[in-house]
Order: sequence, then structure tokens, then C-alpha cells
Amino acid sequence: MNLKNITIAMMISIGYEIVINLSHLFIPSLFNISSVHGITRMLSLIAGVVIILFLFLFYSEEKANTKLGTVLKIVLGCIVLHLILRLPAIREIMGFKTIRMTEEVIGFVNAVLLFALLIIYKQGIPAGKKPIKQAADFVTVMLSIGIIKSLSSLITFTRFVLFGTEVVFPPAFLNVMFILFLITHVSIIYFLYRYYQFKFTEK
Repeated sequence: MNLKNITIAMMISIGYEIVINLSHLFIPSLFNISSVHGITRMLSLIAGVVIILFLFLFYSEEKANTKLGTVLKIVLGCIVLHLILRLPAIREIMGFKTIRMTEEVIGFVNAVLLFALLIIYKQGIPAGKKPIKQAADFVTVMLSIGIIKSLSSLITFTRFVLFGTEVVFPPAFLNVMFILFLITHVSIIYFLYRYYQFKFTEK
């Protein structure tokens, strides 16, 4: 599979994440059905593989930029590690708190790295390519918010592990977080769409 096709698959995978989260919000009972649960787990695994393939092919395409290549390697490592932590056997061995803390740390590191990745990539966009530049600016802003969210989540869970302090967020806060999730994912899809145009239709 080449970068052109995997970019399309990547947009579909991110769209799938949006649909799944909306379904959890509006039709939570649907996921009590064992067959639905099994299908969504399988599709989530496929989506994870698509993300890894995209980043690998993106690295192959952009590795001439050594800074970009280095960050991409670390991002790939974080994503692979995160997928490994999802394996039932690993979760059983490590225990809930250890797994969750590791996931929170990886999530924060990944958020910082993805932000850095976009900053580095933006510097290499040729002058005059306004659509992809604007898309990169948009997703960079959302990723910067994602860093704050990930750091807040890490601090909250660390307090819970160390002191047993459990934070109950009000519904309004959770609604804002969900809206930010939607906007971030839409911004990534938009960036991938502009990247697809830039790489494969503007030549």
C-alpha cells in the first residue's frame, strides 16, 4: 500500500474514531452487545495499524528532513508501545494503575511530539501553498490544546495514584472536552485532505 492510498485510509480511520465516540455518547447501550463490542475492537485494531502504516510511509516520504524523521521515529515507537499496552495479557500482568499511568505518560509525550512534528513540517511547506499551510496552522493550534489536556489528565491521575484524590468533573467540562476532541479530529482530517491534494493532485 502506498502513501496515497494510506492517506485516504487514515482519514477514514479518524472519521471512524469520531463515529465511535459519538455512538458511545448517544447510543451507549449499543456497546453492551457482545458482537458489536467484538467488531469495534477489531476495527480499532485496524485503525491503529493504519496509523502506524501512515506514519511509516510519511516518514519514508519526508525523511530527508532529519529533524522530522527523528520525531517521527519516536512517535511511531510511542504508538506501537500504546498498542502493546492494549493487549489483554499485558494489561493483566501490569495491573490497572501501572497500565493507566504508562498510557498517560505516553499520551502526554505523544501530544508534545505531534505538536513538534507539525511545527517542523510547516517550516518545509513551499511558499504559495496556502491551503496546506492553513490546515497545518489549524491542526497545530488544536494539538497545542491537546498538550494541555494530556498534561492535565496526567496530573489528575498521578494525584489519584499518590493521594487517592479522585476528581469528579462537571458535565459542562466533559462536554467542552468532547467538543475539543471533535474539532481536533476534524482538523486532522482536514490537514490530511490538504496533504493529499498537495502531494498527489497539485502536480
